[in-house]
Amino acid sequence: MNNWSQKFKQPIFFVTPDIKRGLGLEDVFPNFHIIVSFWDELIPVLRKKGSRIFCLEEISERYSPVNNSGQLLSQDAVLNYIKKASGSSVAQIAFFKPSVKLDEIIKMKGFRKIGNDSALNRQIENKVNLPEFLGNMSAYLLPGKIGRMTDFSFVEEAGRFNLPLVVQFGFGWAGKNTYFIDKEEEFKRLKKRFPNTLAKVTAQIKALTVLNNCCLYHGQVLISPPALQINGFSLLSQNKAATCGRQWPAVLPDKRMEKEIKDISIRVGDIMNKSGFRGFFGLDFLIEENTGKIYLTEINPRLTASSAFYTYLEKAADCLPLLSYHYAEFSSVDLPLRRENGKSEITGCQLSLRNRETFGKINMPQNFGIYGYQDNKWQIKRVDYNWKELKKSEIIYFPQNKKLLQSELARIETKMPAVSSSYQLAPWVKHLFSLNL
Repeated sequence: MNNWSQKFKQPIFFVTPDIKRGLGLEDVFPNFHIIVSFWDELIPVLRKKGSRIFCLEEISERYSPVNNSGQLLSQDAVLNYIKKASGSSVAQIAFFKPSVKLDEIIKMKGFRKIGNDSALNRQIENKVNLPEFLGNMSAYLLPGKIGRMTDFSFVEEAGRFNLPLVVQFGFGWAGKNTYFIDKEEEFKRLKKRFPNTLAKVTAQIKALTVLNNCCLYHGQVLISPPALQINGFSLLSQNKAATCGRQWPAVLPDKRMEKEIKDISIRVGDIMNKSGFRGFFGLDFLIEENTGKIYLTEINPRLTASSAFYTYLEKAADCLPLLSYHYAEFSSVDLPLRRENGKSEITGCQLSLRNRETFGKINMPQNFGIYGYQDNKWQIKRVDYNWKELKKSEIIYFPQNKKLLQSELARIETKMPAVSSSYQLAPWVKHLFSLNL
């Protein structure tokens, strides 16, 4: 184990319904525990490697589903486990996304919080609030109009932005609460459902979607290299706004774009720092195809959908993980600063399968494992989760846990790119949907 990891001596408990949210550093920190609601095929695999995992579903025959971290932390069995495992030390509670319930329990029990308050999270994450929050940086946002749905006129907005219109509400996940509107009837239905909801209306532009992960550590903004965000493929999702994965590295049309994304990220991080925010966050960008103009579309002021996956990529490249600075910031641990904010050898792709229609027409494997393509079909090679030893031609397949309230039907991780430089799905992805695994 690296010497820096030994600085994390106090117990850390990552509380999450879904074990995949809490991964990344479970085999690095000496006293790291993952507390989960639901059983997962990953659990015995990770336990064999020495990971400490408490699963609520394992211990109770009268178990009722717990689908959020605050509710999970409130369970007596969970609190008893934390008390026993932390001993005389102050328990540190980590989580994917803040909530009022988490804030209340952590304060009431005298735990230390590895993350920001829920109120600050909502203030920054609210897409409709971005122009006000960013101030003079709002020039990096897509031009649009903000107001209550009942006050919008389809004819006026269509004349201003052309069709299709993009309507976004303040909060959403994986493309939820983003609507592409072509017809007045669609707009009227949305107004009827959400008359008093604040929304932002913009034009749809032809663009690449790019993301990065960042961390505010001691007031300094640390930044990952950009990744290509995978969306817009009907094979993966029927919702063209849904995020269906990410891929490192992102091959951008112009080298100056990576520098501009980095500069924007630092400026956004500085604004967040002044607001009191600390630790991990992610940013989403659009790069307009015709002009090359870069727009900031979203701030995720918390751990991100890619934070655990990206940590595995960093570890495979022998980098000090960005996520470790998040824990260091809240655990009062001093870490050596990274000499550079990103390394070119970080490579990997993560896909989320969300299209129920296409997914239902094929026979995907029903078990977690590493699969290889052989004799014109995908065959299981081993049951393991080891990024460093994963062969380039192999995929890791994660079946859906049906008890989790999410739209992801399955997940795939691999060292192979899923999307080409011309933004076409790679042949191996199409094979998943044309062959039985």
